[in-house]
Amino acid sequence: ELITMSPIYQFIYPFNTYTLLTELEYYRNEFKAYKDVRYDALDNWKVLRDKPLRSLAKQYHKFCNDTGLQGKPRYYILDGNSMLPPHVDLNTECSINHLLLGNAAPITYTNHGEFKYKTALINTKEEHSVNNTEHGDRYLFKISFFDYTFEEVKEKILAYEAKTKV
Repeated sequence: ELITMSPIYQFIYPFNTYTLLTELEYYRNEFKAYKDVRYDALDNWKVLRDKPLRSLAKQYHKFCNDTGLQGKPRYYILDGNSMLPPHVDLNTECSINHLLLGNAAPITYTNHGEFKYKTALINTKEEHSVNNTEHGDRYLFKISFFDYTFEEVKEKILAYEAKTKV
């Protein structure tokens, strides 16, 4: 029997959701449609680039300091009543996704089913999608990793968790 590894690792990390959400909302009108060389731009999937984002940078640096990881932090918005079609992230091994609003749509893996989470390490090399048709806008703080595998990042998170256990 084939045992498949879960494509998601949920964990608790003290990201400051309030300051991240406040900053995202401040720049709400400056998000642009996400573009990927493989697809047409998705008007309902937006990313914020090229802004001096203090909260994002602060939360990212604290996380990297705590875990010894290096990645790229960004904010994303998936419009309410829309879909993020099945895809594999471009040049990305995995990411930390931290949802900034409650009651967000789950992530769906083509080969693993649905996962609801608040903060999780996501395997972005496996095909996944988000059906946000029954939800409002989905706000995401994301740290993408290009140089570490899902397993490598998971090990760093496990080491952080072991260190911080009371």
